[in-house]
Amino acid sequence: MPETQITKQNSNQRCIMKRKLGIQQKIQIYILSSVALIFIISLGYTGWQSKDKMLSVSRDLADTYAREYANRASNELNYYADAALFLQSVFEGYTFLPHNQRRKILSNYLKTTLRDNPKFLSVWSILEPDALDTLKQQYKNQLGSTVLGNFRYVYYRQDDEIVLSRYVEQDPEAVLSGNVYSLVKQRMQITVVDPYYYSYSGNKSDEILETNIVSPVIENNNFLGVVGIDVPLTTISQQINQYQPIEGSFAFLLSHHGQLVSFPEENAIGKKLNDIGFISNDSLDLNALINSGETFSYYTNYDNQKYYITAAPVKITGTNTNWYVNMALPESHITENALSTIYNAILVALAGLIFLAIIITMLARKITRPIKKLTHVMDKISQGDVSTNQKLNISTGDEINEMAIALNKYIDGYTRKTHFASRIGDGELDEKLDLLSDEDKLGKSLMQMRDNLKKARQEEEKRKEEDKKHRWTNEGIAKFADILRQNNDNIKKLSFELMRNLINYLEVNQGALFVIEEEEETTYYEAKSTIAFNRRQYNKTRFKIGEDIIGRCAHEGKTIYLKEVPEDFIKITSGMGEARPNTLLIVPAVLNDKVYAIMELASFRQLEDFEIEFVEKIGESVASTIANVKVSERTQELLKESQHQQEELGSQEEEMRQNLEELQTTQEEASRREFELRNLIEALSVANYMVEYDMHGIITEVNERFATLVGLPKEQIIGMNHRDGLKMSGLNNQNYTQFWEDLRHGHTRTEETRIEYNERELYLYETYTPLLDKDDIPYKVVKIAVDITELKNAQAKIEKQKATLSAKDETIETLEQQKNAIEKQLEEERKNSQKMAEKLKQSPQRNIKAGDSMATPDQEAQQVVLPPAGEPLITFVPEMENAIGELNDQHHRIVELINEVYIGLRTDKPKKEIKETLKMLVDFTAWHFSNEERYFEEYKFENTESHKASHKAFIDHIDGFRKKYQAGRIKFYDDVMRFLKAWIENHFATEDQEYVELFKSKGL
Repeated sequence: MPETQITKQNSNQRCIMKRKLGIQQKIQIYILSSVALIFIISLGYTGWQSKDKMLSVSRDLADTYAREYANRASNELNYYADAALFLQSVFEGYTFLPHNQRRKILSNYLKTTLRDNPKFLSVWSILEPDALDTLKQQYKNQLGSTVLGNFRYVYYRQDDEIVLSRYVEQDPEAVLSGNVYSLVKQRMQITVVDPYYYSYSGNKSDEILETNIVSPVIENNNFLGVVGIDVPLTTISQQINQYQPIEGSFAFLLSHHGQLVSFPEENAIGKKLNDIGFISNDSLDLNALINSGETFSYYTNYDNQKYYITAAPVKITGTNTNWYVNMALPESHITENALSTIYNAILVALAGLIFLAIIITMLARKITRPIKKLTHVMDKISQGDVSTNQKLNISTGDEINEMAIALNKYIDGYTRKTHFASRIGDGELDEKLDLLSDEDKLGKSLMQMRDNLKKARQEEEKRKEEDKKHRWTNEGIAKFADILRQNNDNIKKLSFELMRNLINYLEVNQGALFVIEEEEETTYYEAKSTIAFNRRQYNKTRFKIGEDIIGRCAHEGKTIYLKEVPEDFIKITSGMGEARPNTLLIVPAVLNDKVYAIMELASFRQLEDFEIEFVEKIGESVASTIANVKVSERTQELLKESQHQQEELGSQEEEMRQNLEELQTTQEEASRREFELRNLIEALSVANYMVEYDMHGIITEVNERFATLVGLPKEQIIGMNHRDGLKMSGLNNQNYTQFWEDLRHGHTRTEETRIEYNERELYLYETYTPLLDKDDIPYKVVKIAVDITELKNAQAKIEKQKATLSAKDETIETLEQQKNAIEKQLEEERKNSQKMAEKLKQSPQRNIKAGDSMATPDQEAQQVVLPPAGEPLITFVPEMENAIGELNDQHHRIVELINEVYIGLRTDKPKKEIKETLKMLVDFTAWHFSNEERYFEEYKFENTESHKASHKAFIDHIDGFRKKYQAGRIKFYDDVMRFLKAWIENHFATEDQEYVELFKSKGL
């Protein structure tokens, strides 16, 4: 007998001796004993832990409900708190309201707030005296006030009507000493008052449970008073009383001081929780827990039961006086449910064990029969004996059946894999193999082996192709480096050789090189070399940064590759005709983040990535070479310029010496004039009434003569507004606004006004002169006034006497003579006042600044009146319309830019915006004129030269204004605006109409 067979037989005998129990017996014993043990341990553990678990779960559930109910209460109370905070912000912005209207506006706002919020019971406010205005004497003992005259409005609802409280406090000590008022004043933050019962009708039967949410009114950390809202608590109390998520539980609400807001026993509402015998733990400090603002819980014995109490804070916006929602959970009810659950679990477990034993016995018998068949086949497979004859026919319909099916699949798959491996060995790499499943590791390994062999073939082919591309790139880089080195002394020759060789090397159809050109105020890219190029869209050889696709490439500094070229953008021309290219490549030549040139290539074929990368690589070398050429050219220019400047330096030194002597003389003259101006102001102050205002109309200084006239001390007058005491006559509200608008724009105004100070009525003839700072911006206004009160009174008296004594001719004639004399004297006073104002305005400082104006006074008198601030300078009327649509649109754009400049200057927009708009106006107008003049040349317009001269004059004018404005040398701009308005309206409406018929006849 062979040795291997003897070993196998001995092994089988040992297995038979070791196996004393069959699979069926093992299943019954092991599973039943394990299940029984698990049931016993589980029931024992459950018996001990179920009670505590249910208590813990119930407590967690109570905590969750408490937090949920607290959030609901927070939402309800925060509705009122947010309203109180909004009222506070309204009252703190009182300074923006007219002084005499503040009480009326704010009281109406309180009333409107109560009307718009039906939930509110009352809205009210109490402010300190003089907190809102200085009118306390006027409002003493009036409704909405007190004996102190302070602001005290209380609005409440009565029979669906909004009613103002008619109570006027007469005790000065009691006005500002209430508990709520004092508490809020001390805390300086929004406060929620403890709940209380109150009746607005005074009847005990109408009392409702409410609270107050009161917010302080604060300005610059100064307490001005309070605003408050009366909040009904009945709805919140009823909602919380209805919260019973767990049988036997109940909820109640506590205020910040432990006062009951809601409770199942209604007679306990309003009392402290400690006072109704609810808390049985004497060591529990309820107030400390409430003041902590955190969730807390405790146990208590109440109504012969043990309760678990959990309390969650009700967060109220802007305050730390948190209220608390409490959830009370009875422990006895939870314990009963736990014991009942344990008993039912034991009965169910016993029944389950018996049923499980029966099922396991039947299952074990059914499993063991087919297992023996499986064991036999698997033993064959383990020895490498695999054939389709070993497939099993088991139809038990269970996992054993599935095992047999799986084994049959394995046998089939093993057979297919053997065939697949043989084909791969023969070199058939396209052979396919169906995997048994996604987990078929052997099949995947075989397929991976096939794929790796295929990949190795492909990579070898790809490597050869990449080597070819690398050789092409390296040869090209060396070739173009040599071209750049040989042509680095002439930009045109360099451009031509570069583009000619680049087109040939890439085998594209045409190309162009645009090189950077930098001037004083603009940078553009100019075509230096174009090979077979025919650009149709603009017919341009220069592009600014950002203009067209060339300018875009220069701005972004990145390659642009277009696979869809617009129909009319570019054409490729040959002897056979024209055609649109399929691709367009634009590559920037960049060095140190600066674009020195743009290479544009057009082709009928698609360029590959390595070709685009090749052009990008040589771009840096092109940029470096162009930069060197530019530096060389610039060096030659600077050398010539330096020689020229040396020649001019000698003459400039002599001119500078003369300028210094003239400057010294000018300074001495300015000092003398400044001394004369001070003497003039002092003389005016002695002889006239003088008042100084800031640009908002606030008095900043008066002379003693004016203070004596109105009968008030200087200290009381300074700080008053120009309107104070002013009795409107000729100046209505609209004229008054224009009056100050003129002063803010530097225009002098004269007015005859009637004022009333200290119960005295005065008539003054006043001249208002704006004074300018070093930037020609008005910074204050000086008023010189002449008292004409006596003259006005005498004139009125004469008029009255004339009316009553009309029958007496001699008396009337005398009075007429007196009246004429008075009027003559009045006219003399007016002339003197105007002369004084002119002297003040024609001070040395004013004369120096006026020198920067771009027009003389005689010229200004002949120019048109400018529109007021905020309105456009030019209106595009029908007479200015141009029948050439392209040019008409450009005319509209020019007018828009001029109006933007004018409105910006008149409304004091930032200088940066005005500078940008001016530059855009100059650039766009110059482009429009060049476009228009190109048509003149093309269509042979007979008035071309005069039109060009007019265009040049306009451009020179606005460009000169732009440069002066950028340098900060423009003080007055009215003359320039008048010039723009007159020129545009005349040129568009008259001169540009001359070429319309010619252009239309040419098909434009």
